[in-house]
Amino acid sequence: LTWHRVGQNGIIDFSKEHDWQKLTEEAVFMPWGKHGEDWDWGGLYPLQAPIVVGDEIRIYYSGYTGRHWGSYHGDVHKSAIGLATLRLDGFVSINAENEGTMTTKPFVFIGDALEVNANAADGSIAVEAIGTDGKVIEGFSKNDCQAITSDNVHHILKWNGSENCQLIQARPIKLRFYLKKAKLYSFTPRIKHKHYKPTEDPPRR
Repeated sequence: LTWHRVGQNGIIDFSKEHDWQKLTEEAVFMPWGKHGEDWDWGGLYPLQAPIVVGDEIRIYYSGYTGRHWGSYHGDVHKSAIGLATLRLDGFVSINAENEGTMTTKPFVFIGDALEVNANAADGSIAVEAIGTDGKVIEGFSKNDCQAITSDNVHHILKWNGSENCQLIQARPIKLRFYLKKAKLYSFTPRIKHKHYKPTEDPPRR
């Protein structure tokens, strides 16, 4: 896995010059509490790796009042344990304040249903499947797609009223997402259907 730090405008290119103070403020993951008021205004440290519980990511951390060199500043150090939470896959999202598209790299779709983690409560998300010839696969265009218009980590996409994606199963495709005032967190191919009919046991002799 390759990880990149991201800011408001995508991946941060550390080889270029930036307004580092502004960029750093925009890229804060867990903000301190309010200075002099909250119990974690001085600093905070994650205690362990994030824990996934159901549809929630939980991050336990220690926080304290006071800064480094607290005695110099006259700070009183008090500490406690805090809990920060995220939605599943909620570390980063692709956002469309108005309208935009996002097209994946080619991949083999190992699944017969498409699950999408997204917040489209104030807008919509539609998806189309594109074949290796660059053309939209029949029956899987954005116009065939029942658009997402709510906030859920387990949206199951439907095309022409059906969530069954068997026709694109095991095929190399690209997915193109059409976003309008929405946030896309992740998508996952799922196996949700049985496409075979069990044969009867052979007669005994």
